[in-house]
Amino acid sequence: MSRRAADRASAAPDAPGTRRVVARRDPFHPSALRQLNGVGRARYVQLFDSLLAAIESGYWKSGDRMPSELWIARTTGLSPGTVQRALSLLVEQGLVTRHHGQGSFVAHKPVNTQRIRNFVFVDADSECPLPVYARVLSIERTASEGPWSRFLAPKSDFVLVRRLINVNLEFQTYSEVYLPAVRFAELLGTPVAALEGSLTTMLAERFNLPTLKVSHSVGLETLREGVADLIHCKAGAPALKWEIFSFTYRDQPSFYQRVLVPQSDRRLLIAGAV
Repeated sequence: MSRRAADRASAAPDAPGTRRVVARRDPFHPSALRQLNGVGRARYVQLFDSLLAAIESGYWKSGDRMPSELWIARTTGLSPGTVQRALSLLVEQGLVTRHHGQGSFVAHKPVNTQRIRNFVFVDADSECPLPVYARVLSIERTASEGPWSRFLAPKSDFVLVRRLINVNLEFQTYSEVYLPAVRFAELLGTPVAALEGSLTTMLAERFNLPTLKVSHSVGLETLREGVADLIHCKAGAPALKWEIFSFTYRDQPSFYQRVLVPQSDRRLLIAGAV
């Protein structure tokens, strides 16, 4: 299809049951694909990595239509079978969806993000999740070191988001989220109210960085002054220290979160997927 024909097609009314494609840029520009030069690696794996890199960088965002198999084959010089194998891998991982007669689209939400949930406190009788309410205290830049720097990037700057998370209007927890400043520096100018929803949802939608896997560590920590005041506890009281290590595409670390939970009779579910 010529560019002029494509423009006419995009301007035509949507047929019932079809998906509306809104182009942010020319989605078929060859620059979307990095050069395939991985020595000793199967060509379909190299292409998979190249397509995934374009999604990770935000070149193709959730809901965007991807190039056709024929276009990719012609652009890369790969066989249609190789292209199909690479796209099938993306589909298997929930990163791309295929619609017969319409093409391939970047998934609105990778499969695992629908199952990964943090801050799941439950009622002891009904086992129903309790509502939680987040309030952002500050968004700041820090070069401090700790478990976050060992997990994310040693000797780097981080964006630190400090929050209070109220559980069922019964008690407060204190949260610190660390994100690499090299990727998330623009958050420093964000109004705190804009981050009072789900951080994982915001990272997926705004930065194209979905949380696909998490691991946890728990221990005890003594509440220091300041933090104890924020969650209405006495300084020196013990609290549960809950560390959350979040991963995104390719099992790469995305952010680190530390939560201090005061003593409570509410049960906390700690799992990678619920």
